Amino acid sequence: MKRILVVEDDEDDRYSLRHYLHKSNFTHVYFSPNSKGALKYLSGNTVDLVIIDTLLPDMNGIELCKTIRENDAYLDIKIIIMTGSYEEINAVHARRAGANDYAVKTAKYSSLIDIIQKTLCTQASE
Repeated sequence: MKRILVVEDDEDDRYSLRHYLHKSNFTHVYFSPNSKGALKYLSGNTVDLVIIDTLLPDMNGIELCKTIRENDAYLDIKIIIMTGSYEEINAVHARRAGANDYAVKTAKYSSLIDIIQKTLCTQASE
């Protein structure tokens, strides 16, 4: 079973994400409302995927992605950066920071679920 860490500060978005991830059979999902909590969680747990919101209260999502990528212990972790609005420049920055993909949050999170499945499938075939 794949383990996913979601870094999202908005409580409503965390609730919706939990619902849609569980509905899509992702049952090992953990949440952190900020970067500090995410890094603490990663230091003591193994995850396959980290989904990071771009706007966090203590560090932006691009910087968190870079911080994760700088740690050799986390090289196998896949990262998806998500945002409320698509801006091509953000997608470029996300990939330069080491993200595997970039997703826009929608009301039903269908595109994010598709990207998660694609990213985790890519991980399984490596």
